[in-house]
Amino acid sequence: MTTTNDISLERVMDTMAEGLFVLDAACCITLWNVAMRKMTGWRAGEMIGKPCSDLICSPAAGTDASGMKPDLDCALLQHVDGKLAVSQVECMVQTSTDETIPVLKNARVLLDDNETATGVVVTLTDLRPMRRLEQDLAVMRHEAMPVRGLGRLVGGSNPMQNVYARIAPAGDSEVTVLIEGDDIHDPVGDAMRSILDGHIMLSRDLARQHHYPAVDVLGSVSRLRNDIVTSDDIAAGANLMRWLKSLEDNRDLVNIGAYVAGSDPVLDEALAHEGEVREFLTQGVTEGTNLTDTLGRLRELTGVA
Repeated sequence: MTTTNDISLERVMDTMAEGLFVLDAACCITLWNVAMRKMTGWRAGEMIGKPCSDLICSPAAGTDASGMKPDLDCALLQHVDGKLAVSQVECMVQTSTDETIPVLKNARVLLDDNETATGVVVTLTDLRPMRRLEQDLAVMRHEAMPVRGLGRLVGGSNPMQNVYARIAPAGDSEVTVLIEGDDIHDPVGDAMRSILDGHIMLSRDLARQHHYPAVDVLGSVSRLRNDIVTSDDIAAGANLMRWLKSLEDNRDLVNIGAYVAGSDPVLDEALAHEGEVREFLTQGVTEGTNLTDTLGRLRELTGVA
C-alpha cells in the first residue's frame, strides 16, 4: 500500500531536473524518476525490479565506493573502507533506442540505523546540452577568428595568404612596415600592431593643418620606451601626452568659449603651452634635429628637470 510519504517522495523526485533512481541491497532498481525516463527513454514500469546492470552504464572506474557487501554484483559500487564515493564521474548510458549518451554520475549508499548498507541513490546529469553548448562556443570562436586572426579573409585568397605569411617574420625583423588606408582597425593592421615593437600613427587631419610630420602622438605606441628612455624623459613624455589628451577632449568646449579657466588644472597648463607644444611637434620638411636636443627641449617644455 502506498503511503502519503511515498507519494510525496515520488513527487519530489519527479520534479528534479536530474535523473534519479534508487537501488536496493540486491542492486535492483526500486525508484525511477521522470527525468530518467526523459533521458533514457525507459519508463519506470520497465526498469523497476530490474538489476542496475540492465541500464548498461559504463563503470565508474577509479572512484571510491563502498558500503555494500562485496558479493553484491553492482557496477556502481567498489568496496573501500566502508564508504561510498562516486562523485562527478563521467560515464556513458545506453538509451531505449540504443543511443549512447554522456552523463555525470553521483552515487551514495543508503545506510540504516545500524550503519548497514541497504541500497544506493544514484543521480545522472545529461551532459548533451553542455556538449552542444561547447560545440556552439567552438563555432562562435571559429567565426570570430577572422576579426583578429584573418581566418576566412586569408583562407579565401592566395594573395592574402602571402600577406599574412609575411606578418610574423616582419615582426621579428627590424624593417619598417607601412600600412595605408583610413581604417586603422583593419585585420592586417591589427595583426601587425599586435606583434611589432611599436607603431607610428599618421593623421590626415594633421596633414591638412600643414602639421609636419603629421604624427598622431596619442595614437602612436612604443613597447620599448621604458627599456631605452630615462625616467625623466618618460615623465616629460607623460606630461606632454596628458596635455594633448586634455586639449583633444575639451576642444569643442574651448572653441565655443564655454570653458572657465581654473576648472581643470591640466587643461589650463595645456592651453598655456599649446603654442609651444605645436612648435615642438612640428618642423620644416627640410629641417632636422638630433635626439639629445629634442629630449632636452621636451624636458624644458614640460618642466621636468
